[in-house]
Amino acid sequence: MEIVLENGLNVKLNHDDFTASIIRSKDIKGDIVIPSFVITDSQKYVIIEIGSLSFSENKELLTIIIPSTIKSINDSAFYQCSELKSVTFTTPDDSHPFLSEIGNFAFADCYSLQTISPIPETVRKIGKSAFSQCRNLNSFSFLFSSESPSQLEIIGESAFYSCQALQNITAIPSTVKEIGDSSFSRCEQLQSIAFQSNSTLEIIGKRAFSDCLNLQTISSIPSSVRFIGESAFSKCEKLISFSFEPNNSLEEIGKECFYGCTSIETITGFPSSIRRIQKLTFFQCSKLKTLSFNTSTQSFIERFDNSAFRDCTSLETVISIPPTLRLIGKSCFYKCINLKSLLFRSTADHETPQLEEIKKEAFYLCTSLSNLSMISPSLR
Repeated sequence: MEIVLENGLNVKLNHDDFTASIIRSKDIKGDIVIPSFVITDSQKYVIIEIGSLSFSENKELLTIIIPSTIKSINDSAFYQCSELKSVTFTTPDDSHPFLSEIGNFAFADCYSLQTISPIPETVRKIGKSAFSQCRNLNSFSFLFSSESPSQLEIIGESAFYSCQALQNITAIPSTVKEIGDSSFSRCEQLQSIAFQSNSTLEIIGKRAFSDCLNLQTISSIPSSVRFIGESAFSKCEKLISFSFEPNNSLEEIGKECFYGCTSIETITGFPSSIRRIQKLTFFQCSKLKTLSFNTSTQSFIERFDNSAFRDCTSLETVISIPPTLRLIGKSCFYKCINLKSLLFRSTADHETPQLEEIKKEAFYLCTSLSNLSMISPSLR
């Protein structure tokens, strides 16, 4: 059964459990408050869902207030509501929010959206492209506390892609396990990223923070992270430093991860638990002076791939290179004109470096190089 409310909302009633859903309501205008329940024929129905495409492509919706009874905002619910300016989640004193999921493209292309009240702590997933291209959204926060910790686990692919005015995000909750591909890519005004302590984050996807042109600070990458995708931080042109928490369990850092980070000067605690530094990982990090490897974990690194440090023209020293390194790839340190030394880690048991091969032009134009310590006798 479907009914129409006075404000133009279309509501579908479920007689089995006396719940209700907002459905396609294309003619609503102005400032809309979604009620927490409706009463018809003396029966109360609690509104728990905003259905797919409920308000999509509406050009006259200006603001929306969403009650705490809503459990899900489904795919494309507010897609291309081009004049929508604010979204408010209510949290009455006498009840707790129930919202658990914000669906794919839920608020995508809401070009005028400027403010969103804090996302309730009950949300477990922010879907693919949920807020992508909300070009005027300038801040975003997660609601949680020690008494009511966040339950968020997934920030989906392109969730905040091209939110070009977004400057501030509160600390990413410790419960988040995955930041999807391109989640914050092209957030050109974003200045800082912080991770809540005791993070359980495992995956930072491809291009997750690429082209964040004003990003200056990132708190240390949590030790729980296992995978950082290719180009994850590429072209973060104002990022000055980067660090990893000790005892990290990182398994892979994708190619071009820091490509074009032209202001980055230091990288500390770089994990030796990965097996390779992939091609172009630090390409054109022109102010990078020092890279030091983490010495507190077992080393597995075997390769510096082709052009991994190419055009790092300020790089002077690479410190504590694990003795497990076997290969330095083609053009790996090409045009590192200030590189003075590569220092292999000294070990208590005097483990011999395993470096076996240095490829063509690996140190081409490294005119300052004077110290390549502990070369393996098996080098060819």
